[in-house]
Amino acid sequence: MGLPARRPGHWLRIGPLGTVGAAIPFGIAAKLAKPASRVVVLTGDGGFAMHGWEMHTALRHQVPITVVIGNEQYKA
Repeated sequence: MGLPARRPGHWLRIGPLGTVGAAIPFGIAAKLAKPASRVVVLTGDGGFAMHGWEMHTALRHQVPITVVIGNEQYKA
């Protein structure tokens, strides 16, 4: 990973479980746990496709997060 954690408790990743798309729900939870901190979610286009509706949850509950979506252009 190219982004190091600079302080303890400021980096959350899914880990080796292969869970696709959990980044947005994790980001919402991180913002609720640390409301004064800025939360930036990095996700792929497939992960966003699985959990894009969680953006509605964040908006409805006024949980401000930033989501960056990588266009991986998967070709089968």
